[in-house]
Amino acid sequence: MSSRDPLFLFNSWRSFRPVLIRQYSGRANKQGLNGFFYPHFITAWHVLKGSVVVESSGRQWKAKKGDWLIMPPQGRTHTIQGEVQLWSAHFYFESNQPGSELNFRDVVQLRSPNDPKLNQATWELDEVVSTRLSAHEAHIPGIACSVNDYIAGLGAFIRWLEALLEVLATEKEIYLEPQETNPRAHEIHEHLSNAPLDAPLCLQTIADRANMTVRHMNRIYSQATHLTPTRYFERRRFTWAQQRLADLDTSIKTIAYDLGFKHQSKFSNWFTRLEGCSPRFFRDQLKALNVRNPDID
Repeated sequence: MSSRDPLFLFNSWRSFRPVLIRQYSGRANKQGLNGFFYPHFITAWHVLKGSVVVESSGRQWKAKKGDWLIMPPQGRTHTIQGEVQLWSAHFYFESNQPGSELNFRDVVQLRSPNDPKLNQATWELDEVVSTRLSAHEAHIPGIACSVNDYIAGLGAFIRWLEALLEVLATEKEIYLEPQETNPRAHEIHEHLSNAPLDAPLCLQTIADRANMTVRHMNRIYSQATHLTPTRYFERRRFTWAQQRLADLDTSIKTIAYDLGFKHQSKFSNWFTRLEGCSPRFFRDQLKALNVRNPDID
């Protein structure tokens, strides 16, 4: 594997896996047209119609029909006006090795790349999601499907991700390089992964367990993962909330309480800020998917 290969080296197949959270194609969600968002996952947008504006880290990107925007998991403001249609995917890399992420911090724009492999892979992923996982949109943690359909969806996602990484490596010189992982980052990661989700994260407690200052801990972990300890912990809570909302028998009030929120309204505001829609709207979408797929085993 050459140093210009867009796949980084890792030691264990069991330690790393890319995870598709959602894939959607169509008109932009009205609840997420404009405003500030702090997503926990990498977001890929392909503009099918109209134009969008994204601001992040003091910079601005304007994308028109045919363009791609690849956005890292950090705060951004985006504006979507008029009849805009998007192909979008939200995903992340799950790993017990801190640092197993795409090594970029800014939004990446691909101006109408004419890449047959990426075009084909994008169409195939959309086709699998729309026909085998849902009728319109897949909030993947909440989809019930057969093993065959799951494997088909996973395979289509991996092929799309491979095509995207190849385009990024060719056009933008973004690579996933082999790297030495700081063992202290592993230690911090373990503490964060075991921290209870029903209470606010105490950075001082985590730092004391790792025998370092909070400032030093933040620096080591951010260098290894491109996420602060606080952002990683919040991503854990958010992913857990999505999974619990997929259990339609559990009330939203119970989920809020289990995450340590004393009031359901505070949980709703927190979830809306991160997801772009309320917990109830998110659950209603999952209910609609279940209705459209009544024969799924």
